[in-house]
Amino acid sequence: MGFGLGLTLAACTTLHPEQLHQGDDESRVRIAMGEPAERYPLGDGGQRLAYVLGPAGLQTWLVDLDAQGRVSAVLPALTGERFAQVQPGMSGPELLRWLGPPAHRQREWQDKQTWSWRYDNPQCLWARVTLSAAGLVIAGASLTDDPRCERPERGGDGGRR
Repeated sequence: MGFGLGLTLAACTTLHPEQLHQGDDESRVRIAMGEPAERYPLGDGGQRLAYVLGPAGLQTWLVDLDAQGRVSAVLPALTGERFAQVQPGMSGPELLRWLGPPAHRQREWQDKQTWSWRYDNPQCLWARVTLSAAGLVIAGASLTDDPRCERPERGGDGGRR
């Protein structure tokens, strides 16, 4: 198998968070989920692993490991409830630990950045968060039309490409 094909297959791997249980070790996590897209330190000596499904990141799963490397939580990151909890003043690293890596980062005027997360929803929305030049969330998350989502004329499944 060529190197490029291996990367393509890895990006299409199906994640199996339902196979994880509290207390599983990291080797079990790797069997069910593969390699994480990102790792974030947690305050208790543990770490949060972010697993992104698909090239646009429509699903992201967060797996928390305690200081002993055992699963303490498995959560979907990209939900309306989690977006609603993004608060002004959160730092960029806090935001990444909360939602996982964004699908898109855009530089804005005055050294601001807007980070965007695509997520699976029937309204064709994506979540966007703008950070100040100091790297702090300015005004929480806003849900706006996803420019890559095709809306069907009638019915359908949300029109995801």
